Amino acid sequence: MTYAPYTNSSAGYAGGAESPVGYAGSATPSESYADPAPASAAKDDAEGTFDELKVTSDGYGEFHTNHFVAFSSVVTGSAEEAEQRAAARTQTLASQFTELFTLGSVCIATWGPPSYTFEGLPTVGFKFGGKRSDNLENLLGLFHTDWIALQPDAASHSFFARTLKRRWKEGLEGLLDMPSQRNAALAVSQIIALQVSQRHVLAGRRSWKVGFDRLLNRYFAETATVERNSSPILEWIDDNSTMPRETVVAVWTNLIENVIAHGPSQGIEWLIPIGQHAESLLVYPPDVAEAYPGYTEEGNVLYRMGSSATMQQAVTQPWLALVLERHPGLTQELTY
Repeated sequence: MTYAPYTNSSAGYAGGAESPVGYAGSATPSESYADPAPASAAKDDAEGTFDELKVTSDGYGEFHTNHFVAFSSVVTGSAEEAEQRAAARTQTLASQFTELFTLGSVCIATWGPPSYTFEGLPTVGFKFGGKRSDNLENLLGLFHTDWIALQPDAASHSFFARTLKRRWKEGLEGLLDMPSQRNAALAVSQIIALQVSQRHVLAGRRSWKVGFDRLLNRYFAETATVERNSSPILEWIDDNSTMPRETVVAVWTNLIENVIAHGPSQGIEWLIPIGQHAESLLVYPPDVAEAYPGYTEEGNVLYRMGSSATMQQAVTQPWLALVLERHPGLTQELTY
């Protein structure tokens, strides 16, 4: 098989530069799916340096899994051609990721500067403050950015995010790095606040793909994750508020609908009615409903969420087995 190279993203880096190599038209398919280059030596706390937040060693509380997916009408061509077409659209989705994520979302995504890399991979920063965000979310966006590194997976024609912790301090964080000498409780609070602020709110990985399901004979656009909260404080908020889970549903339903309506998947006859963004409750055909039992409809997207006490329990849930086969980046290089 041959695959079309990635296209250039019109959003690209902040400041108007092209999107990163590996997600841009300058890369050949083989280069796009090559192993990431080794990171160059850098000062431990230099701006643009990160550590990965791994779900098993850096997360707290339960292991959260979820899967958001939308399907096309039945395909009439050959399965090989459909798979090739889907793989090319996944590549384009990677290059247009920040645009499609931000459109109509509660959050804004931007490519990191060229110096912000992790193990040679391009980075993306997320902030609250998008079109659908409220006053509290806009305020949070002024003080915190979540960072990820995007990595393609050659074997599955998918790409996945690795959540990151910043090594450097930004904005008002310098004040938190000077603990109070008079109040021990305040000093501890400052140290904890700095550690939380430097971390992505989640530890783990999320993966994306436009693919072709041979059993259903349909295209699909999807995203899935295995993740935990990245601090005990965030785990407490998750346990005592519906906001984190509601935000997850809103953000990823929005992205899948954007992929269909505005992104690289156009030209495929999708079951989502274009122009009925998130308001139309689509009744999926029996073959899809039977293949994905226990899923909930949100707008025009099917999704399912789960929580488990251990990583082993999380990845062996029967409904998640097929998803993990399509997204090996979620669990590769992890021990559990």
